[in-house]
Amino acid sequence: MTLAPAHTLGSAGIGPVQPAQLLRTARLFASDPELTTLIDHQSGQRRWVELDSSPYLQIWLLSWPPAPEPGGTTTASPPAPS
Repeated sequence: MTLAPAHTLGSAGIGPVQPAQLLRTARLFASDPELTTLIDHQSGQRRWVELDSSPYLQIWLLSWPPAPEPGGTTTASPPAPS
């Protein structure tokens, strides 16, 4: 009798990302001195910049202009994942 391999979802050796891994990844990207060049402080617009992407994780830089008045809020949805 020959057993066929079971079909699984995902890739072998890749499991859910753990909180400590996410924190290390966020710190790695946040420590990049070039990151601030992606923020346009003069535009007055919200901005989403995809920094990196894999089948398992997307890294985005999100920036908002200052609120127009104390307590002001802005609402918008980021672009759909590609």
